[in-house]
Amino acid sequence: MHRADSALEHLNTVLEKCQAVAEVGGWEIDVLNNAVYWTPETYRIFETSPAEYSPSMKSAIQFFAPECVPTVTSAVRDAIQDGKPFSLELKLITAKGRKIWVKASSEIVRENGRTTKIYGAFQNITAHKGAERALKLERDFTKRILQTIGSLVIIMDLDSKIVQFNTACEVATGYAADEVIGKPFFEYFLIPEQKEAVKKVFSNLKAGQFPNQYENYLVAKTGVKRLISWSNTAMLDDKGEVQYVIGTGVDITERKQAENSLKESESELREAQRIGRFGSWIWHPATDEVTWSEECYAIMGLNPNLPAPNFSQEHTRFYTHESYTELTKAVQKTLETGTPYILELEAIYPNGGKHWITARGEAVRDSNGRITTFRGTIQDINEKRIAEQALRKSEERFRTYIEAMPQSAFIADSKGTLTYFNQRFYDYVGYKVKIGEWDSRTSSIVHPDDLERTTKAWSDSLLTGQPFSIVYRLRRRDGVYRWHLGRATPVRDNNGELQEWLGTNTDIHDQKTIEEKLESALRARDDFISIASHELKTPLSSLKLQGQIFMRAIKRGDPLIYLPQRINAMVEQYDRQIHRLVRLVDDMLDVSRIQSGKLTVEMKPACLNEIVSEVVERLRPQLDAAGASVHIEHQGQLDGVWDRNRIEQVVTNLLTNALKYGKQKPVHIKLEQMNGRAILSVRDQGIGIAKENQASHFQPIRTRDFSQRSERLGNGAFHCTRNCRITRRADLGRK
Repeated sequence: MHRADSALEHLNTVLEKCQAVAEVGGWEIDVLNNAVYWTPETYRIFETSPAEYSPSMKSAIQFFAPECVPTVTSAVRDAIQDGKPFSLELKLITAKGRKIWVKASSEIVRENGRTTKIYGAFQNITAHKGAERALKLERDFTKRILQTIGSLVIIMDLDSKIVQFNTACEVATGYAADEVIGKPFFEYFLIPEQKEAVKKVFSNLKAGQFPNQYENYLVAKTGVKRLISWSNTAMLDDKGEVQYVIGTGVDITERKQAENSLKESESELREAQRIGRFGSWIWHPATDEVTWSEECYAIMGLNPNLPAPNFSQEHTRFYTHESYTELTKAVQKTLETGTPYILELEAIYPNGGKHWITARGEAVRDSNGRITTFRGTIQDINEKRIAEQALRKSEERFRTYIEAMPQSAFIADSKGTLTYFNQRFYDYVGYKVKIGEWDSRTSSIVHPDDLERTTKAWSDSLLTGQPFSIVYRLRRRDGVYRWHLGRATPVRDNNGELQEWLGTNTDIHDQKTIEEKLESALRARDDFISIASHELKTPLSSLKLQGQIFMRAIKRGDPLIYLPQRINAMVEQYDRQIHRLVRLVDDMLDVSRIQSGKLTVEMKPACLNEIVSEVVERLRPQLDAAGASVHIEHQGQLDGVWDRNRIEQVVTNLLTNALKYGKQKPVHIKLEQMNGRAILSVRDQGIGIAKENQASHFQPIRTRDFSQRSERLGNGAFHCTRNCRITRRADLGRK
C-alpha cells in the first residue's frame, strides 16, 4: 500500500511538472457538492495562489473578459444540464491584471443521467493567438496594398483561369471580380485580332520566359477598348516551376490620346491554421526507459498500444539528421548543467512525411542533487511553421512587387514620416534620400509653386486620416520638373487605428502636355471659324445690297441701269465679291489653316485710295440710310502691294462699326504715308471705349451696345487685328 501511495504521489508530481512545462492546468467541478478544484499550474496561469484565492464557479467567471462571460456561462450550464462537453478559446484577465488567451476543454462524468463532475484543462495559448493576429495583419496589409495601387493586377493559373482580379481591373473593365474569377482570361477581354499573339505571350511566361513587357487592348464590359501596357512575370512554387502568371497593367489609353493615371496591385496571402496538439513524456537516462502520453503517440504518428521508443537508439528515426543532432546536444548539455531546453525540430512520420514540433525538456534531480529523470512536452507546430514560411514568402513577394511596379512608391508611418521608397523613386530623383528624414515642406524635389498646397494636402490627410491625392511636379535627376499624380492610402489595424500610409507617384507629364496642346489647337480652330464666318458675311452683304439696288432700279424703270458702264461696274463688283467668297471657302476647306488659325494672303499691286473709295461707294446705300456722311482725306495717291480683299475687309468692318455706333454723325477717313508705311484711320463721333476696356475690345466676342450702354458679343474689331496692325485710340466720347 505504501509503495502504491508513493508511486501515485510520484506520478502526481510528474504530472504537475509536465503541466508546468506545457503551461496546461487542470480543474474539476464537483457539481453535487458545488465545489471547484484547481491544479497548481491553473493557479499559475491565473497568476494567483491557493492562499490568495479559493475557486468557485461564481467567482471564477470574473476572471474572464466581459465579452467571454456569456460564452463560458452557457457552456458550463449546458455541460451540467445536458452533459455536453466543450472546447473554447477564451480571453481572461489574470489576478495581476494581465490579459491572456486560454483554451478551455472539458470532459463530463454523468451518473444516472445527471452530471456529477466536470474535468477540464486550461492551456495558455497567448503566443499562438499572437501569431494568428500577426499573420492576419500581414494578410490584411497585403490585401490593402493590392486594392490601393492604381495598376491593374490579374493573376492566372496555368490554364489561363483568373484567380485574382483587383479593384483597378474592375474599374477599367466594368466586370466585378466575382464575374470573372475562375473564368479563362482569353474569353472575356481580348479583341479577336490580338488573341493569338497574347496567347503566345502567355505560353512564353508558362515556359519560364519572364519578366516581359507587352501591350494589348482590353475590352471592357461595355465594349469600350482600353490599351494596357503589361509588365508580366510568374510566381514559382517550391520546386521552382511556374505556378501562376501575374500581369501588372497600366492603362495607357489616355496616355496615347491624353494620358490618364493608373492603378496598381498585389496577391493575397493564404490563411494559416492555428497551432496543433501537445503531449507529455518522461525519460529515465539510467535505464533509457521512456513514457509517452497518448498525445505524444498522435503527434509522432505511432500506435499508442506499442511501447514508447527508447531515446538513445530508437529516437534517431523520428527526426531529420540535423534535428536529431541538435536534440542530442541539448540533452547532453542538460545532463551536464541541468539547463532546460526549448527546441524547434523537424520530425519524421513513419510514412516518411515531415513536420515540425516544439520540444521542451528539463532535468529532475533527487535529494542529493543528481539528475535522475527528464520530463517535458512536445507540441505540433507544423501549421505555425507553414504560416511563418508563408509570411516570409509573402513579404518577399510584396517587396519584389513594390520594386517591380511602374510607379515610384513610398511608405510613411502614422505621423507621416517616410520610411521606405522603392528603387524607381531613387532612379527618378537621382540620389538616395535618407529614409525618415525627408521633409516635403523643405525638399527641393517638389516644385516651389506646388510646395505649399502639397504640404497642406499631406497635413490635412495626416490630420483627418483621409486618403491623400494631389497633382504636382517633381524634379527629375536632370533638373526637369514633371507632372505626377500622387496618392496615398491609410492602413489601419483591426481596431481602426492608423498604422501607416501606402503611396505612389504616377508620371502624367506627357498627358498634361497633350491636353495643353489639344486646348491650344481647339482655340486656334475656334478663332479661324469665327474669322471665316464673319468675313463670309461681308461679300454676301455686298452682293445682297448690289442686288437690291439693281432690283429697285429695274422696278422704278430707271433706264440708266442698263447702261453698259453701269452693268460692267456691277459685274466687276460681283466678280470681286465672288472671288472673295471662293478664297474664304478655300481657306475653310484647308485643314492646315484651320489647325494654324491662319488665312491666305494674295499680294498684288493696287492703290489704297481706290480700294477705300470703292468700299465707301459700295456701302453708300447703307450710309445714306443711316444719314451719315463720309469724308476721305488723303495726301496723294498711296500705291503699294496689298491683299485687296483683306484691306476691303478691314475698311468694311471699321465703317460698319462707325455706322452702328456713330450716332448718324460724319465719319472721317484719313489716308497718309509715314516712314514708308501707309496709315489708314477711321474716326466717328460715337461714345468710344473706356481705357480699361480697350485691350479686350480687340479680342473676340466683346463690343458695346451704345443704345443701352452695355457690353454684348461681336468680332469685327478682332478680325481687323488679324488682317493688319491696329493702333487703338478709342477714349470715351471718341472712337
